[in-house]
Amino acid sequence: MDYQSLAEELLGALAYQRPPMEKPNQMSIGERGILNFLCFVRDGVLSGDLSRDVGLSTGRTATALKNLEKKGMVERVASQGDRRCVVVRITDAGRAAAESFRAQVVAHTEELLRGLGEADASEYVRIVKRLIAMQRAGEDAGDGMH
Repeated sequence: MDYQSLAEELLGALAYQRPPMEKPNQMSIGERGILNFLCFVRDGVLSGDLSRDVGLSTGRTATALKNLEKKGMVERVASQGDRRCVVVRITDAGRAAAESFRAQVVAHTEELLRGLGEADASEYVRIVKRLIAMQRAGEDAGDGMH
């Protein structure tokens, strides 16, 4: 089997997939990623650590935080332990936006899975979970699946 051609075919098909949005350009992918991450961080995160945790460059993170702060979705406050450090926290408005977007993605994904039918949908989810487990195992082993 030609796995390289198959990989290129799959990536080509995935390149045209976009998550549904109520309004185009409402929020960047980086902004959504930051909000989603902050939903699971109880006391906020140091702004310096956020880039690494979310997988964005420091420049993109700074721009996204500036935009999210303007929209009232995050707040930046001085760290109690070190006043030179800034802690980023999600606001109620940010949490509501993240939950709304997640609900849209779940509904869209549910629609796609229904289109596959029960057997194929279950098999697709099984395979995706297996791929993720393989990738994590490779990262844990230090080889990054290269």
